Amino acid sequence: MAAVVILHRNQKADKTINQHCSKTININLKIKAPMQTKRKLLNSQEAAEYLGLSLSYFRKMMMRRVIPMYKPSGKLCFFDPDDLDAYLTSIRISSQSEIDSEAERYLANNRKSH
Repeated sequence: MAAVVILHRNQKADKTINQHCSKTININLKIKAPMQTKRKLLNSQEAAEYLGLSLSYFRKMMMRRVIPMYKPSGKLCFFDPDDLDAYLTSIRISSQSEIDSEAERYLANNRKSH
């Protein structure tokens, strides 16, 4: 019987805590909502990890201006994940079947013109 009473008291306490927490969460969501819509830019370390490169090699790529970056303060560099994705997909190597079909298409078009 005592266990039931303790459980009943804990449920009341949980209900009170949940009511308080939900009000706090609603207030926090209202405050943080505009910040969540902003885009997250990555710093150099995060961008290197995103690409799977070492930081030193990534910095070499930065100095060669291979990857677009943002420098709002003139010193710190930031990177847009979309730009990093574009870099990763910028140079595509065709599969052997794609090369073969392109060669067949080329030969078929050149045979017609002669």
